[in-house]
Amino acid sequence: MAAVDIDVPVDTDLEIPNQDDLEREAEGFKEQGNAFYSKKDYSEAFNYYTKAIGASPKTASYYGNRAATLMMLFRIREALEDSQQAVRLDECFMKGHLREGKCHLLLGNAMAANRCFQKVLELEPSNREALQENKTASTLLEYERMAEFGFEKRDFRKVVYCMDRALVVATACHRFKILKAECLALLGRYPEAQSVASDILRMDSTNADALYVRGLCLYYEDCIDKAVQFFVQALRMAPDHEKARLACRNAKALKAKKDEGNLAFKSCSYDAAYKLYTEALTIDPNNIKTNAKLYCNRATAGVKLRKLNEAIEDCTSAIKLDDTYIKAYLRRAQCFMNTEQYEEAVRDYEKVYQTEKTSEHKHLLKTAQLELKKSKRKDYYKVLGVGKSATEDEIKKAYRKRALMHHPDRHSAATQEVQKEEEKKFKEVGEAFTVLSDPKKKMRYDSGHDLEDEGSCDGGGPVLSSATMSAKAISEQTGKEFLYKYICTSAAVQNRFRYANATAETDWVRLAQDHPWLLTERLVVKPDQLIKRRGKLGLVGINLDLQGVQEWLKTRMMKETTVGKAKGVLKNFLIEPFVPHPQEEEFYVCIYATREGDQVLFHHEGGVEVGDVDAKAERLMVAVNEKLILASFIVGLFNLYEDLYFTYLEINPIVVTKDGVYVLDMAAKIDATADYICKAKWGDVEFPPPFGREAYPEEAYIADLDAKSGASLKLTLLNPRGRIWTMVAGGGASVVYSDTICDLGGVEELANYGEYSGAPSEQQTYDYAKTILSLMTREKHPQGKVLIIGGSIANFTNVAATFKGIVRAIKDYQGPLKEHEVTIFVRRGGPNYQEGLRVMGEVGKTTGIPIHVFGTETHMTAIVGMALGHKPIPNQPPMDAHTANFLLNASNSAANVVIGDWKARATTLFRKQTKAIVWGMQTRAVQGMLDFDYVCSRDEPSVAAMVYPFTSGDHKQKFYWGHKEILTPVYKSMDDAMKKHPEVDVLISFASLRSAFDSTMEAMQHPQIHTIAIIAEGIPEAQTRKIIKMADEKGVTIIGPATVGGIKPGCFKIGNTGGMLDNILASKLYRPGSVAYVSRSGGMSNELNNIVSRTTDGIYEGVAIGGDRYPGSTFMGHVLRYQDTPGVKMIIMLGEIGGTEEYKICQGIREGRITKPVVCWCIGTCATMFTSEVQFGHAGACANQASETAVAKNQALRDAGAYVPKSFDELGDVVKTVYDELVANGTIIPAQEVPPPTVPMDYSWARELGLIRKPASFMTSICDERGQELIYAGMPITEIFKEEMGLGGVLGLLWFQRRLPRYACKFIEMCLMVTADHGPAVSGAHNTIVCARAGKDLISSLTSGLLTIGDRFGGALDAAAKQFSKAFDSGMVPMEFVNKMKKDGKLIMGIGHRVKSINNPDMRVQILKDYVKQNFPSSVMLDYALDVEKITTSKKPNLILNVDGFIGVAFVDLLRTCGGFTRDEADEFVEIGALNGIFVLGRSMGFIGHYLDQKRLKQGLYRHPWDDISYVLPEHMSM
Repeated sequence: MAAVDIDVPVDTDLEIPNQDDLEREAEGFKEQGNAFYSKKDYSEAFNYYTKAIGASPKTASYYGNRAATLMMLFRIREALEDSQQAVRLDECFMKGHLREGKCHLLLGNAMAANRCFQKVLELEPSNREALQENKTASTLLEYERMAEFGFEKRDFRKVVYCMDRALVVATACHRFKILKAECLALLGRYPEAQSVASDILRMDSTNADALYVRGLCLYYEDCIDKAVQFFVQALRMAPDHEKARLACRNAKALKAKKDEGNLAFKSCSYDAAYKLYTEALTIDPNNIKTNAKLYCNRATAGVKLRKLNEAIEDCTSAIKLDDTYIKAYLRRAQCFMNTEQYEEAVRDYEKVYQTEKTSEHKHLLKTAQLELKKSKRKDYYKVLGVGKSATEDEIKKAYRKRALMHHPDRHSAATQEVQKEEEKKFKEVGEAFTVLSDPKKKMRYDSGHDLEDEGSCDGGGPVLSSATMSAKAISEQTGKEFLYKYICTSAAVQNRFRYANATAETDWVRLAQDHPWLLTERLVVKPDQLIKRRGKLGLVGINLDLQGVQEWLKTRMMKETTVGKAKGVLKNFLIEPFVPHPQEEEFYVCIYATREGDQVLFHHEGGVEVGDVDAKAERLMVAVNEKLILASFIVGLFNLYEDLYFTYLEINPIVVTKDGVYVLDMAAKIDATADYICKAKWGDVEFPPPFGREAYPEEAYIADLDAKSGASLKLTLLNPRGRIWTMVAGGGASVVYSDTICDLGGVEELANYGEYSGAPSEQQTYDYAKTILSLMTREKHPQGKVLIIGGSIANFTNVAATFKGIVRAIKDYQGPLKEHEVTIFVRRGGPNYQEGLRVMGEVGKTTGIPIHVFGTETHMTAIVGMALGHKPIPNQPPMDAHTANFLLNASNSAANVVIGDWKARATTLFRKQTKAIVWGMQTRAVQGMLDFDYVCSRDEPSVAAMVYPFTSGDHKQKFYWGHKEILTPVYKSMDDAMKKHPEVDVLISFASLRSAFDSTMEAMQHPQIHTIAIIAEGIPEAQTRKIIKMADEKGVTIIGPATVGGIKPGCFKIGNTGGMLDNILASKLYRPGSVAYVSRSGGMSNELNNIVSRTTDGIYEGVAIGGDRYPGSTFMGHVLRYQDTPGVKMIIMLGEIGGTEEYKICQGIREGRITKPVVCWCIGTCATMFTSEVQFGHAGACANQASETAVAKNQALRDAGAYVPKSFDELGDVVKTVYDELVANGTIIPAQEVPPPTVPMDYSWARELGLIRKPASFMTSICDERGQELIYAGMPITEIFKEEMGLGGVLGLLWFQRRLPRYACKFIEMCLMVTADHGPAVSGAHNTIVCARAGKDLISSLTSGLLTIGDRFGGALDAAAKQFSKAFDSGMVPMEFVNKMKKDGKLIMGIGHRVKSINNPDMRVQILKDYVKQNFPSSVMLDYALDVEKITTSKKPNLILNVDGFIGVAFVDLLRTCGGFTRDEADEFVEIGALNGIFVLGRSMGFIGHYLDQKRLKQGLYRHPWDDISYVLPEHMSM
């Protein structure tokens, strides 16, 4: 920082410090600077070194130290200046020369750096640092030379390579960055080039080279108008910039020629258009995108000129330039159709349909396929020699004639060959007549249908794609790329990066150019589409040359193949070098994750016939934190597996020869939740769908919504033609509904699988719902369709808010829904669900769509039976009490329902005295816990404190305890919270997936913690397993991750478990019952609360262990706790597909360890009915073998003696049966119900329910930020940008609530430009500058300037508008107006200027005047003001209409004549001061500029000079 002037009185008697004192002071400053430098506080170090220089400006070391500090602050140019000053003061200052050299290196000046290091070596020849840096400088020079040579040869990849390496050294070199960016642009890597240029422009907005590169990217992306703007701006900054000049000229010429061609085409001058497009193509061969469009345009003109072959060539040229150009494919396909090249047309239409699956593209493809089929069959019309319009008689006559001509008897004397030929023709004539004489067959023949398959139709079983999960399969190519790039081993890994990818669109010539080894080596080719056992399926081609590979692929590429149950198209193949080897050199290795650690399997035999390797292989357990010494490659492989967060990595076979290791076939999965950790290494990983499934654009759309949302939105299309559609809330519930649909025989008609959960907003739910409604109303079904809007009882999602989004979508699609005869069934529970069901029922009545609505009184899946016709639909289903009813005591408080022993206590996780710490600022969840505590009649709240590391410091947070307010402490540090609350033994962690691991590991360092609930979903599995290991060692119970938590009625609940208070009361969760349960799903645990409360005396305890693959605690662990707890009389376990944990329950029952009745059900039974890999809503819900399916587990539990219903639909019946038996035999003795205390409703929730109303404190009509996107005066922000409304348009919306005409928007922007600044001398700018120099911040300095605005400075717009419009409206002529103002002694606002005059006009006014005259529909007020100006300037030349006055009167014209305002509205805007806002907004830009200018110039405190002040004191004071 520059020294700051201090305003102090001057004492002439002050003693001037001597040189020694100054040097001592400087040394002190330097020592303080050194201390701060060692602490890495470089800003403070810089300040003290600056002070040292101020005290002793001739000391070289001070400059050297400051240079080092500046380098650490990455202010390299300033560091260079200080280094150079240091060596100027002391030529032998080696550190100065070294730092100067390093600065030159960082700035890319290798030769200058070389000179500096040479100077050091002259002073000290053996200086290691100088020697090393000198080598670096030489290397940098070499990279620079190679880059220059590469650029000349147009080898842009080489230039990028060289610049990447150069920038490792020269990190601050803009020149290298620009060269790299330019080459990236020339290579078509526009986003990367734009990113580099933008980074430079953020630091230096006037950098002409960066502006040129930005323009170049836009130019090559066919945004020519915007590109020209950047080129022009670059030329303004650097008029001699030849590249920008040439690019600008090319861009303008190219656009002009293209526009001429388009104009000629529109006017039907096709010859001229063809010629103009041809000329345009010669302007710039490098502009790939524009040239692709020009080729396509010329092809369009060529079609009009009947140049079909030339049009095909042009389309092919366009596709070569841009292989994603759909329009070119469509144009070429149509040309192929016109020239009867149907195979080529089908290929193009298939490409288009794969890219954009629209109904139009599908129709075009079907048409082409039909024409192709017709072209390949016998032409029966030709056989009979008749035309296609021949009548029945003509066909009969032709048949007789041809049959007679080719009858075998007529050719009995001919040769054997002639007889066979004529006999063949005779049969063809008979076939032709058989078809053409039958009207039905003739019609099918004419329409292109096969004659043999009249009854056939398209079909296929449903398949299911992977939902969001942790372990995701990657392609073999991706897996090998990771292995080759990151494995660290002393073993020589051969054939690194030697693979090529082949698809139907592959250009084999180009492929061979990119991979020359394809032409010289023997090859292996195989599909890379997640297919297992490819060798046994005959899907591996080995020992082939490139021609052989192409031949092998001809019979397989784009062909449908069956693998197991799945049918799919082979379309992606991997080509690799063939490795000849004997069998004994093949080995097998596999690493995969388990709960306890990572398993390593190794076998000395590998390959196709390896067989049951799981049984044969050596099994080595590598614990979570343990390293096992294996052969070098396997050790390296295991390290790679850990570092890149693989969950499965199999190589079969791995070949080991004397030359090294060859990885032949590989299969892998990675933990997708570790993306935030591994992104830098993974890059953008593409997860291929399971074989046999195509991805739909709607799925991608929902996946994109999901990625942008904190909620969960999933969609998988199974059978788009199906009649049963679902829209289910919750991951577990979505599986249960799918199970029930399949159990009731609906698997063939199930159209989709998906879920929405995690409290999505109304807009997000609307987008999700309209996608499903759009899909289900595309094709009609003869039986009509059903939509099941289901879900369990939500814990925290506002059901009414999400249903509002669904209702909006139903209203938008009411026409198609009625047309397709859609019936909707709704069942839901949770916060505010009654209001949600009410609005859903209302929309059914108003739209006429049959909508059947049910709440928690109806079993969750009962609506499936109703929808499929298996159950009657009740006329008026019973409704539960309203959410608000928990304000009152229930009238039936004496019902006999509860437990046998209120005082029974046993080993358990939670007691009535349990205290918890909540990690995270989750105030809603904490308030829910406190309300639960209150209704449970706890003496004290269960939440002792909260921990939130991101708070500024420890503080208190306000909550309600029943009717009164209490304060709960919030700590920044977990250590502090634990020390101050030793009674706490539970931690509830709402930490994000990124911080959950660290916070959990920290919590387990405190021995007082016995239980931790981890709510976050998506924690990497490797981290979860480390948490589990430490928890096992320390005896801590982990609930989660990916859980809602758990609840012990009457004692304690975790976070949002159990939902809102109305559900707590409805499910009797305020006191213990006799039934304990354990579930994976949080939503389904609430459903169990409901089922159990309706069929038994209630819940004793319930835990949702979480949906991840490795939950922190297990089913068995909790079931054993329940077994050992006297208060628990029966147990419910809700398992699911995936894993084998449920088998431990079977074992416990068989061995007698579990003796209490256990009711079990595993969800996911539908999975066995699907033809492809299934991954449901939970990460762990995926069966990897038969024993992990829900069907197998349910049967095993049934065989072991557990109570297992036939379906989830019957779960409640089985629970009731078991409970009734326990009551009958005296195990459970019902007791009297005790009414819970009442809890007042929160004001915000009462308002949400519509129970109260209150006038708002504020009203606004210009902006709404509450929805999915920001809205200005009713216009979404996306539309504003789409319409390119600009700043003037936004100002019109926010200030005037109108969408102003374009000329008005432009005028507003011009006003802001001309009022932005008027130099530093005007009072506002002056105040801003003085304030900035006093060290004040931007806001204070800006405010200081703005406070000077008034009638005397800048505030004349409103006053001028009022004066002139009043005079004009009253009918005064200009002379009368002037005379009246003079008579009244008033100034005419907006008239007069201190500098400008009639002879020295203000160009700002002239610019605005020209624009108004050309664009405004009327300017009567301006004309009136100009007439006034003529009178005032005749008296004094500087009494002109100034810029304030001009804007004021012109704005009155605009408001009155633009058509958007009434006269009263226009006058009101003038009256309330809107016009002065223009000056305030415009001049704020200038004031900010002055503030930044002063800071940049490092100007010190301003003190006004005495000689510019006239001191006029009273006479007696001067004496």
